[in-house]
Amino acid sequence: MNSFKNLPSGWRVVRLGDVAEKVSTKNKDSFINLVLSNSATNGIVVQNEYFDKDIANKNNIQDYYIVDYGDFVYNPRISINAPTGPINRNLISIGIVSPLYTVFRVEDEKKAKFLSYFFKSIFWYNQVKSVANYGARHDRINITDKDFFSLENFTSAD
Repeated sequence: MNSFKNLPSGWRVVRLGDVAEKVSTKNKDSFINLVLSNSATNGIVVQNEYFDKDIANKNNIQDYYIVDYGDFVYNPRISINAPTGPINRNLISIGIVSPLYTVFRVEDEKKAKFLSYFFKSIFWYNQVKSVANYGARHDRINITDKDFFSLENFTSAD
């Protein structure tokens, strides 16, 4: 592990799972009904405002993941603006997202802010591409949680 060259003094390479924790809390009893989406161009958005209609089935949102303010959301749908799928922070409000997304939390605010930029870098894209599987759908990446959270980034010393 150390695919990054010439790191600044005091910085080190870590795996995403060393600084992030997967969130998999489901919306039991459909308690939360603010449905969010992860757009490659606009980040986290309120789904029915962004699409001008409800996409989620309000009768089946108990399987959606709860996303707290500040959590990251990974959408495995690739596009020109997000060649390995967008990863954005929820800066709106507590809400829920499709179970097709991966939700994770970074407790350290400084690291979270850094990762917001890092996830848009060629370094990150190349890592995701190196472990991703492309299935029958040409617009989606398939990556296991194990592989996703094993991907490297770098962080300043604590």
